[in-house]
Amino acid sequence: MKDSMKQLIDNKSYMFTQLDARTALKTLTKVGNILGSGVASGIGAVDTSNEDILKSKIDMNSLGGAIEKILSKLDDDKTIEVVENLLSSVLFESKSMNLDHINFHGNMLHLLKVVKASFEVNYKDFFEGASGIVGRLQKVGDMIQGSQTSKQESGE
Repeated sequence: MKDSMKQLIDNKSYMFTQLDARTALKTLTKVGNILGSGVASGIGAVDTSNEDILKSKIDMNSLGGAIEKILSKLDDDKTIEVVENLLSSVLFESKSMNLDHINFHGNMLHLLKVVKASFEVNYKDFFEGASGIVGRLQKVGDMIQGSQTSKQESGE
């Protein structure tokens, strides 16, 4: 049975339903092709010898290379296809969504929030707690932000 979830995003109510398995797998493969090598490099930029990931060192050159890999894989057609697939199971006011919906005109951040919510519904195992892939990446992002804040406060 497909899971559904109602979510309020920027005071607009959306209904998210899981994609069928075939579409979800195709979409995940496309996302993997875009993000895979960059995410792997980004994870490799973190020194995992320390059990507490929040105390691990980050190789900023490797992280920069990871971001460059991700950005170099982006292309309009792939990006639009992934976003359209993720929006295909989203309803707003009982109507299906697409990239041309008025809610997204001039509001890319809102679009990205809706796409993120759809991704979370369709690939929830990626988000389950700290053990999920996204949970781990979130920790890395928090570490980077924390180290930048510390450097700014110390005047480096």
